[in-house]
Amino acid sequence: MPKFSKLISLVKDISLYKFAVVGVCNTMIDIGFYTLLTRGTSYFGDHILLAKTISFILATIFSFLVNKYWTFGHRNKVKMMEVLKFYSTALIGIFINVGSLYIFHIQLGWYDLLAVLAATGASFVWNFSFSRFWVFKKQDNEQPDELH
Repeated sequence: MPKFSKLISLVKDISLYKFAVVGVCNTMIDIGFYTLLTRGTSYFGDHILLAKTISFILATIFSFLVNKYWTFGHRNKVKMMEVLKFYSTALIGIFINVGSLYIFHIQLGWYDLLAVLAATGASFVWNFSFSRFWVFKKQDNEQPDELH
């Protein structure tokens, strides 16, 4: 039963839902900037990989800051180690996402959009867990956020 009670407390953890909201916003920012760059300028229309790199970076900067301060309620300044942990987690999350897509779609023959959804779920679990318990872990000397 102890593992079940941990699962229940995780489901009750408001940061899980905040993290999901930030993820949706992050995706909208990424797609929005990509679309703006590639459709709004001829230069980026011809350099879509550069446009995607810029949109990804802008979206992940948003994600880092909003998750740090809103989702997980930190009030301290950004530390380089947090940034390195965040991007390490995100990089592994990309591999989990693409690897899961490969397994679900290529190996198991799932419909591609269903496989994408399942892969997104797998990477969400990874990203939330490592963001919550490693990247943005509360330090002993840090005051809890009253809004949580």
